[in-house]
Amino acid sequence: DKPSPDDGHERVERWLQQLQGLQAQGRTKELRVALAEAQAELPSSAALQCCAGWLLRGQGDLQGAERALVRALRLQPHFTLAHVRLGVVLRDLGRLSEAEQATRRALALDPMLAGAQMNLAVILRETGRLREALATIEMALQLDPELPGLQLNHASVLRDLGQPQQALAVVEQVLAAQGPTAAMLALQGSLLQALGRLVEAEQALRRALTLDAGCAAAYLALLQQVKPAPDDPLLTLLAQAEQAELSIGDRCDLWFARAKLEHHQRRYDEAAQSLEKANALRRRLRPSNAASLIASGDDLLSLFEQAQ
Repeated sequence: DKPSPDDGHERVERWLQQLQGLQAQGRTKELRVALAEAQAELPSSAALQCCAGWLLRGQGDLQGAERALVRALRLQPHFTLAHVRLGVVLRDLGRLSEAEQATRRALALDPMLAGAQMNLAVILRETGRLREALATIEMALQLDPELPGLQLNHASVLRDLGQPQQALAVVEQVLAAQGPTAAMLALQGSLLQALGRLVEAEQALRRALTLDAGCAAAYLALLQQVKPAPDDPLLTLLAQAEQAELSIGDRCDLWFARAKLEHHQRRYDEAAQSLEKANALRRRLRPSNAASLIASGDDLLSLFEQAQ
């Protein structure tokens, strides 16, 4: 029988449902096999390539993600979602100029995309254009004030602009309206530190870690403030976090937190090894930006002394 015109679309939908189901179930090995099979069966589906790119990013394969998203855009040059996702992957790779270009292409196709506006603001913040980042965040707030992560980024930009009190007001408003999350409590803790309210800061940071033992930002902020005793629950939480399935960025930050902890305990050789592991992960995230690597070797002691 001659296939109907909808057969291709239906096959794409079936593959998308299967891939998303495997991801939701955490079946990583099967997902990777299914991705390869889907791409081989339907190489001309831009939607499938776009989905594959995003799933590969979730598995830490940033180069594979980039290739899939570029293929999607070759097949469908005006595919807005593929431009958005390519911008995110390029940012993960540390190629911020290209990430900005991809994100701006998405916004040229659809200026009302609050998520793309937020992504652009993050890139602008990372490249030091804080006033432009704030203006972009404010535009995204007008489009979708409930967008996940938007208020967190808003507060982060205000903090970077030297406005910790205003940033804290944003954080506390979100916490009152939506309840606590580890990321928001970690930011609250760092802002309280900047304002000299150290007891409240430690409480917020420890609460963040009870909600999410893998919250790297909370570890890093807390270890700038306290030197844990041998029986401190922080040590147990850190050990638990290292066993969790985390993003490359969070694993990098956790190895750095572990290095700081080992330095506090005068375990200098182990601290150096942990720092090297953090650097290895950082290279995977930002291979084009050597300046982002954490100091290692002879710089280790001075690094920690400056952080304390």
